[in-house]
Amino acid sequence: MGDLPPSALLQGTFSELAQGLFKLKGEYISYKDQSYMVTAVDDTDYETIVMRTGRQVGKTTSQSIRAVISCLQLEHFHVLYVSPSFKQTKRFSRKALDPICKDSEFVTTQFMDPSLTWSIETKQFSNNSDITLHYAFHTADRSRGESMDFLEIDELQNILPENIPVLEQTLVHSKPRSHQLALAHFYKKKLYTGTPLTMDGTLEHYWAQSTQMMWEVPCYACGGWSQLTEKSIGKHGTVCTNNATGTGGSRHQCARPIDPRQGVWHAMNPGADIMGVHISQLMAPRVEWGPHGWIRWEKDILMPFEGRSPGWDKLRVYNEILGFPCESATRAITEADMMACVDEKWSLVQAPTAHTNSLRLFAGIDWGSTRSRTVLTIGGKGADGRFGPVFIRRWEGDEENDPTVLIDEILNICKAFNVIAIACDVGYGFGLNSQLIQTGAYDMSNVFPIRYVGWASPRLARIGKRRWEYSGNRSTLMGELFTFMKRKRIRLPPWKQWAPFKSDFLSVFVELSGRADKREMRYSHGVGLKNADDGVHSFLYSMAAEELANVGCPTIDDTFYN
Repeated sequence: MGDLPPSALLQGTFSELAQGLFKLKGEYISYKDQSYMVTAVDDTDYETIVMRTGRQVGKTTSQSIRAVISCLQLEHFHVLYVSPSFKQTKRFSRKALDPICKDSEFVTTQFMDPSLTWSIETKQFSNNSDITLHYAFHTADRSRGESMDFLEIDELQNILPENIPVLEQTLVHSKPRSHQLALAHFYKKKLYTGTPLTMDGTLEHYWAQSTQMMWEVPCYACGGWSQLTEKSIGKHGTVCTNNATGTGGSRHQCARPIDPRQGVWHAMNPGADIMGVHISQLMAPRVEWGPHGWIRWEKDILMPFEGRSPGWDKLRVYNEILGFPCESATRAITEADMMACVDEKWSLVQAPTAHTNSLRLFAGIDWGSTRSRTVLTIGGKGADGRFGPVFIRRWEGDEENDPTVLIDEILNICKAFNVIAIACDVGYGFGLNSQLIQTGAYDMSNVFPIRYVGWASPRLARIGKRRWEYSGNRSTLMGELFTFMKRKRIRLPPWKQWAPFKSDFLSVFVELSGRADKREMRYSHGVGLKNADDGVHSFLYSMAAEELANVGCPTIDDTFYN
């Protein structure tokens, strides 16, 4: 036994090992009142697991357990954890991973060593396995080129859909070592978790493709089964939601007490390739059940539900307690707003005209890939100072329209229209923008690669004096564009010409999240080409090119972006 590696001592399921290895607040983890969580933690049959949850249901602990035990059981195993922001990733690193590892005598003595890196972004173990922690709301560039075996995406509802394929590419080369073939089911796995916000978000897209497993609880009074919804919230605990027959044949809700601990999983979409589990606070252990409970029914459930707790409204109850989406989003722009911007004398053209030759024109390129669209917008300001497009071209996402073969065509169009400057995205455009320069048609003084960054950053700035890259505050710039449209400070072509491009703008939603008295605003769009917003960014980049060429922008320290 003494000659066996520490990993050989770890026999059992994730949940079994977790209860013997890890502590939370000084007590060993227990699934005594959380049988629902065992299914999500232990499954290794599905390649992808989606956990749609409320807040404070044990989701973070489950993520930590899967990540750490995978690393302990397997040598040279690499886990990538990604959340939307550095703040969330730091919290997971310090508040979730650190405690369960450092409070475990077995982990600290057998797998941790002072010579190994143990930081916010990297957790190394002595068997050459590790956990890498990144964040990726605006861009997944930090994870490009990584080679991983297990991918965890947290707060999936706040991850832009176009970043997910980039993150999934990190698993392409994942495979077990020759002596670990029996554990092949650990590799190329994905665990996506989040609390739903809207009906049309990223999390709901994956949930719709999953088994959609719901927790159903028996009622011994009426003999029925109940899924836990807002109708399950009773004065003292969960109640049956089935209709019962009363005197005179009247129908009413049974409303007898039911015990979530006796529930079972029921797949609403059996046969799906993705396992999806829905977990709400109504299932979580309650204080009155015993020492492992943390939910206080009246204060944590009933008072917010009845509107008796400050900062709570229906939206927050649905999202955080019930784990259900609630339509908190509104369209960033409406058809009526865009129609009001139409100028019948301002047309989209396919070739330069006397009118376009009289304008100073600027181009915006939103680079696509073989699975998304590349969009070129050329526009300029009229005599009244309003910006408007004169040329828009979309290349649909397929192999024949790979952006790498479009550069010459795009440059020919820009030269024909005498485009002064070009702004383009850094994401999919990484490398493509350099190719623009290499053609000699434009140089670094009139090509502006823009990287979207977070809320606290300047609206538009150059990143460092020696770096050929600009930062754009995504929320601010998108907000300005839609505000300009609403105030008719944008000029659009006749509606018949604009109609093919309107869907890109109508697919963008303004989402509000957080406390009812402190909402955060963000712009997002649905998943798939029919919900793509490439045209919005191409339009925005063309306006940015005009501003950067004519007005310029401040230069900021680039250390923040490294």
